[in-house]
Amino acid sequence: MTNQPKMSSAELGSLWLTYQKKTLILRMLEYFIEKADDEEAKNLMSGLWEQLHPKVAEMKAMFENEGAACPEGFTKEDVNLEAPKLWENGFDIMFSRVLKEISTGLYALHLTISYREDIINFYNQVTVITETYYNLFTQYLLKKSILPRPNYVAMPKSVDFITDKQYMKGTNILGYKRPLNTVEFGVLYRSIESNITGMQLLQGFAQCANDKEVQKYFTKGMELSKEILKENGDIFLQNNSTFAE
Repeated sequence: MTNQPKMSSAELGSLWLTYQKKTLILRMLEYFIEKADDEEAKNLMSGLWEQLHPKVAEMKAMFENEGAACPEGFTKEDVNLEAPKLWENGFDIMFSRVLKEISTGLYALHLTISYREDIINFYNQVTVITETYYNLFTQYLLKKSILPRPNYVAMPKSVDFITDKQYMKGTNILGYKRPLNTVEFGVLYRSIESNITGMQLLQGFAQCANDKEVQKYFTKGMELSKEILKENGDIFLQNNSTFAE
C-alpha cells in the first residue's frame, strides 16, 4: 500500500490531455523522421522521440495505478509512413519547434493545477525536455537560414512613462494612432511566424485528405491563416515595420 494521495480531478484532466498530445507528437515525429533527408534534423527529431516515448509509458502507468482507463491517444494506425513526402526540408523542424512552444505554455498551466509530488515532478521533467529541444530546433533553423530573426530597433536611452490614457487605444483605426511598441511587435511577429507554419501544415493535409469535407475543413483553415497574415502584415506596413532582417 502507498500513502500517496489519490489523483485529483484537475490532475486527471491535465494528464489526459498531455497523453493525447504526446501520442500525437510521437506519430508526427515518426513520419518526419521517416521522410527526413537532412541527417542532423533526423537526429534531432529522433532524440526528441526517445525522450518523449518513455513519458507516454509513465503516464499510462499513472492511469493504471489509479484504476483509471488510459486514453486511447494516437496510435501507429493513425499515421501512414508510406505516404509521400508532403513538405520541404526544414518544415519538420519548424513545426516541431511550434509544438515545443505550445508545450511550454501547457506545461506551465498543468503544473499550476498539480499538487501530487510525482505529477509535479513529471511536468518539471517534460518541461526540461521541451525547453532543451526548443533551443536545439531554434539554433538548427537559424544555422540553416530557415528561421528569420525579428528586426532590430535602437536601444532606449531613457525611461519614459505613459501619461495619457489614449495610449491604450493603440493603433485602433478609430482611436489614437501611435507606433507599435516592441512588445506588440513581438506578439504580431510570433503570430505571423506560427500562421505561416500552420498554413503549410494544412496545405499538406489538404493534399492527401480523401474525404472532401475534411479537405474543405483544411482549406478553410488555410484561408483563415491567410487572413491573419494579411491583417498582421498590414499593421506592420502601416507602422513602417519589416517582418525580419
